[in-house]
Amino acid sequence: AFCQMTGTDSLCAADFGKVMKQIFPSVKPRRLGTRGNSRYCYSGLRKKLKLKPPTLPDMHAESENSESQEEASMDETTSASCHIIFQWAEKLFGRKFASLKNLASYLLEYMYVDNRSVAAFTVLLEGSPELIEKGIY
Repeated sequence: AFCQMTGTDSLCAADFGKVMKQIFPSVKPRRLGTRGNSRYCYSGLRKKLKLKPPTLPDMHAESENSESQEEASMDETTSASCHIIFQWAEKLFGRKFASLKNLASYLLEYMYVDNRSVAAFTVLLEGSPELIEKGIY
């Protein structure tokens, strides 16, 4: 029913087995039935009840409680990190970005990121009213 609604084809047993082998390499399928009428049983799969939230890198430089050397080092590190991100984005998108705000606006405009987040809304309100007019948000 889902495949018909979305217009996609379902996986055949062989392709599904390949996908399972890639995702769960330690789970071994058990063949049930006679040759030609085989069904595969993937036992030992359990749903995790509690997932640990992923840790995200700190994008803010800590400047209030640190000494001036640490602050300068952190600013230098942050600047270098931004430069690396700009290089990566320019290589990926084939376009130069003048600032992080410019890069963020580009990502929102071309829907590379979710435009329903608080961060996206803040960027849209502060620096990109043209995106709101286009109906991106």
